[in-house]
Amino acid sequence: MSEIDKLFTISQQLDNNQIERYKAEFYIGKISRVYKDRCYVQTDNFSLLKSRINRNDFLVPNTINYLVVIESITGIYLAEVISSQLNEETITHDALINNNDASLHPLIQLKVIGIYQKEKFTLLGFSNVGIGDKVYIATSKVEEIYQSSLEIINNHQPKKRLSFANMAFFGKKNIPFEISPNGLLSNHFMILGATNSGKSTSALSILEQLHNQKIKFILIDPTGEYCSAFKNDGNVDSLTLGENTVMRTGKITDQQWLTLLNPNTENQEQQLIDAISELKIAKVLSSETDYHSSIVTNGLIKKENNSVRQVEETLRTDIPDDTDIDIEKLIPQLQYDAVEEDGSNNNPYYISTKFKRNNYKWLIDQVNYKLNKLKLVKFLGDVEDEPKENQINKTSESGQNQVFIDESKILEESKKEHDLLKEISELNNKNSKSLYVNASKIGINNDSGKMVIDLLCNELLSERMAYKLDNPKFSFEPIILFIDEVHRYALEKDINGNYSTGLINIAREGRKYGIFLFLTSQSPKDIPSIILNQIGTLLVHNLTGKDDLKVISNYFDDSTLNSLGNLGQGDAILTGVNLIKNIQLRIKPSALTQNNKTPYIGE
Repeated sequence: MSEIDKLFTISQQLDNNQIERYKAEFYIGKISRVYKDRCYVQTDNFSLLKSRINRNDFLVPNTINYLVVIESITGIYLAEVISSQLNEETITHDALINNNDASLHPLIQLKVIGIYQKEKFTLLGFSNVGIGDKVYIATSKVEEIYQSSLEIINNHQPKKRLSFANMAFFGKKNIPFEISPNGLLSNHFMILGATNSGKSTSALSILEQLHNQKIKFILIDPTGEYCSAFKNDGNVDSLTLGENTVMRTGKITDQQWLTLLNPNTENQEQQLIDAISELKIAKVLSSETDYHSSIVTNGLIKKENNSVRQVEETLRTDIPDDTDIDIEKLIPQLQYDAVEEDGSNNNPYYISTKFKRNNYKWLIDQVNYKLNKLKLVKFLGDVEDEPKENQINKTSESGQNQVFIDESKILEESKKEHDLLKEISELNNKNSKSLYVNASKIGINNDSGKMVIDLLCNELLSERMAYKLDNPKFSFEPIILFIDEVHRYALEKDINGNYSTGLINIAREGRKYGIFLFLTSQSPKDIPSIILNQIGTLLVHNLTGKDDLKVISNYFDDSTLNSLGNLGQGDAILTGVNLIKNIQLRIKPSALTQNNKTPYIGE
């Protein structure tokens, strides 16, 4: 029995004999034209396309989107019907009206999907069908082989697979779709869709299944939409920025400060960076009692009425780059910086002038606005191992005053505050949990979100890169970085015009270190192209914007691209480098709670 005959054999036993179905029962025509990306079938007559039931197969060959098998000398091919037509002639019209099937010869267009090898369908490579090859409607057995062949990187089939959707094809319903986590996420993954298209439902359904398989993730939630999803889950640590979690200011780079506080001109940018540097110096020198004491006052650098030479010598103090600052002192430091040199003698001093105060006024107002609007005072700080407010003075038996720690207050404080970057660093430990980061409490907007995500990405990647450098053979535990509505926070260029932000670095280099992106967006046109080009798998819900469709046009052919605007809520098309073809899906909702219900208008 030939290979193609085996595909038309069913396993049912009758009187100890295996029932065979003949290919002739499924025959529809022969290949009449062959192109690189498609081919055409010339049917013998219209009667071959009539709907019918063939044992367990319900055949509807007069429509599109069903599978066919092509018998060729170079192999057995699988193809999908993408169009079917009759000649537009009066004779054709009359024959159709009079049911003269013998004179009607429909022309069917096919898109070849794969070739049958080792009991599965694989990518075509350089193979193709030929003119005169016979075409047959695919049986249910062929459809089952096709379903098991969808993922093309099954080098070691995992026992546990993701099943977050049903496939929609050939008019059949509730056909489970399964894919390995590696097949979905190994080349970075993104979900796209307009508002209320089902994008968030898809994301949560996939996250739930990843979590069930104990795959570690970081979930960055700018709106608090997912705050109830993993509540009280012992395997997910929940952090709320500005409430129980702070970020060390010493880890923030100059570029990130500029992104966060958004000064207006290059001159203001320099004034801001200088003030931050001065606060670091003041913190280091605050405990010293030498001549710096007239300049360093209450953790600030005071220039007014001080010698320019002495101030400049103070500012040349070497300090660690990661020195933390008190963010509440930034505005007072800017006010102290509103001075200029008094050049009336050989030993100039700094003096305060109205011109300088006016020069700094816009920047001071801008910083004050940002700190209050974004509630950054609560978020940007330092988690000390032994907080000063938890220290109490006691007298030892020797009569000397000593500092002791109130352990009850430390326990209370440890429950209240976490260092975000320390938590990120600890994710590299195998016994660590997944991380949910709620950023809604700090009034997160585009600028603060960009800073948080940029800093987080840099920290996560740099930690792993440094460890890999010291341990070249080490294999990291994979971690999924989930960012919702990424177009709002994805920096493309830094202040110097370089493509070097944290998210871009992870998109480019993260996979080598076990970091995989899981992104969502309703506006793909606003995602930096350098990030979008690194995405290997897309799940696209309803999308209608011309500019949005244009930027993802390389993932789909024209007909599929045009159909994206017709998808209903929860419907999506999955495409990716690890799939044999695009797949139409209907997403299965997650059992987890999601705070994104849209209010109903009317009774």
